[in-house]
Amino acid sequence: MRIGELSRRAGVSVDAVRFYERQALVEAVSRTPGGFREYGPDAVARIADIKALQALGLALSDIATVLESREPGACRHMDGTLDVVVARLNERIAQLVALRDRAVATQSACTDDACVAERAEAERADAVRARALQVAVARR
Repeated sequence: MRIGELSRRAGVSVDAVRFYERQALVEAVSRTPGGFREYGPDAVARIADIKALQALGLALSDIATVLESREPGACRHMDGTLDVVVARLNERIAQLVALRDRAVATQSACTDDACVAERAEAERADAVRARALQVAVARR
């Protein structure tokens, strides 16, 4: 398939496909006599993997390592390289869990009477400030 079809199927721009190719994350399997890039059927899934790994916050160098580890015979050459990627993923997962926990705590707080009271107090304070401003303007 040509680059336009690949970009449509993968949901990325043609420029993104070219960028991934320059970064050696995706490779055209051949070129047509007219010089157009031709990609294999696995390129769509590979770009989906790249996008998923980017969404997790992995750097392109880490994504390249993950993709390289899937190649036949690559395990002999990894020498713990994937350990670093796994550690980064674990760190990201911990950050996401902490973020989720804070959101759940906030959600819980906003459904009880305390949050309602806090909002009412803030509205009263805003009204007092607005009235004080009106008085100050009227004294001028």
